[in-house]
Amino acid sequence: MIDLTDEVVAMHRLTRAAVLSQAQDTIEGHAHSAARDLALDWLQASMPDAPDSDVTGWPVWRSLVVHVEAITATASSRPSEQLSKVLNETGLFLIAQGEYQRANALLTAAASIAEAALGPDHLDVAIRLRYLGGTHRTLGRPAQALPLERRALAITEAALGPDHHEVAIGLAHVAATYRALGRPAEALPFEQRAVAIAEAALGPDHPSVALGLGNLAVTLRALGRWTETLPLERRALVIAEAALGPDHPDVATGLGNLAVTHRGLGRPVRALPLEQRALAIAEAALGPNHPDVATRLGNLAATHRARTGG
Repeated sequence: MIDLTDEVVAMHRLTRAAVLSQAQDTIEGHAHSAARDLALDWLQASMPDAPDSDVTGWPVWRSLVVHVEAITATASSRPSEQLSKVLNETGLFLIAQGEYQRANALLTAAASIAEAALGPDHLDVAIRLRYLGGTHRTLGRPAQALPLERRALAITEAALGPDHHEVAIGLAHVAATYRALGRPAEALPFEQRAVAIAEAALGPDHPSVALGLGNLAVTLRALGRWTETLPLERRALVIAEAALGPDHPDVATGLGNLAVTHRGLGRPVRALPLEQRALAIAEAALGPNHPDVATRLGNLAATHRARTGG
């Protein structure tokens, strides 16, 4: 297919066409990568902070998700730390919106890309794995979540030491999965350690402490230790409301947790106004079709039944 002499290289027309085609593909590939990187720069610059908790940024996030998914669908195989971060942040927003399947797809890609770009023991890989495990759990797949979350916890603890607040987050994720597996006794020490670390690292009035207290209360309820949960849930609600404001979804969660305990202790009259306020906050912040709103409606109905003996 190629004739080589001292003066000239003669190439068969098919070989020449293949070489030219490969060169054109390389040029187009470089152009595609450059365009993708520019688009990622624009997206990252536009993304509001705290996609899972700052409700003021959610309208912007809603306009960005489709563009992130488009980039993911056409992304090259070159690992990109930036792409992994963009996918992870978008996945967190989708979790907050209750779109768990879409979040799971983006977080799966984010974890795979991060590991390829950064190596298996990087802290960002742990964070990606932790959130990916959380979506598996929420989708009813706790057995798939547990090894991801345990690996994430091991990476985090090795990278940051045993007393870092990121370790507390990892502990809470593992505990939630043990609860989902019907193993609350195994969850309890993880929850207790998570609260202790968060309080020491962040102070007693941080929202992460409120979240940890609420999770610990849920585990205690699962173990039948109802009376122990009330002071934890009351304190969690006070912290969340002071730190985040009265209309934040985390406040609705705190109200709902406290109401469940009152109802479980045979006090539906005390539970009812808590459930009603939790529903109003959730519906205003998340919209009428969010899964959390469905949970609030179900809990409110249970409280009404408990009051009437129905």
